[in-house]
Amino acid sequence: MASLAHPPLAFNERGAPVSTLYGDVYRSNDGALAESQAVFVDGCGLTEHLQSARRSCVLEVGFGFGLNLLATAKTLAAVASPQATLSFVSIEAHPLSEADLRSGHRAFGVHTEPLLIELAAQWPAATPGIHRLVLDRGRITLLLAFGYAAKMLPRLRLRADAIYLDGFSPSLNPSAWESRVLRQLARLAAPGARLSTYSAASTVRDGLAQAGFEVRRVPGFGRKRDRIAGHYAPR
Repeated sequence: MASLAHPPLAFNERGAPVSTLYGDVYRSNDGALAESQAVFVDGCGLTEHLQSARRSCVLEVGFGFGLNLLATAKTLAAVASPQATLSFVSIEAHPLSEADLRSGHRAFGVHTEPLLIELAAQWPAATPGIHRLVLDRGRITLLLAFGYAAKMLPRLRLRADAIYLDGFSPSLNPSAWESRVLRQLARLAAPGARLSTYSAASTVRDGLAQAGFEVRRVPGFGRKRDRIAGHYAPR
């Protein structure tokens, strides 16, 4: 099977990784890991959820460097029962090379994190399909679905407690935000599943509402004024 092309990686004047494919940064310059925690973990109320859940499932569109995985894993370690487990399922249309993955971790200052060292050591070849990694002594199962979201989501069978929408900007990468993708997210959402994204685009808000999510604008992270959060509540 042919491998997916690795996206060219560059760095902006502040040292943040940039996708030359989309002309967009992978993270803001306001603190990459803090953004993952604030927008996605806190945005989906996962601290409270993980305190009581024995098994949790997070579904993500846009894996990038795995910073949302790291923030989620840190919260799991901090608040959950030692027996609690996490299934983290992430769609990535343009997987990085292992070398670029490690470069990004250094740029973000997270290259010494044990989970990311483990991730890089197991990083799969960029072949289309679903790749299973077992991390943190079996406590975390990571399913990396390499391919476009519209093609990969229909292959999944799960019930997500939280959904992270972290693709590049809808204006630059519309395929990650199209209505058929949002409908698939609804299909995979557990009742009441929380959803969060850095985007505040009205097209995203409207598409999520049409798919069965109740959405609202909430304060954004750093210099971003607002963003979208919500939960699955089909009518």
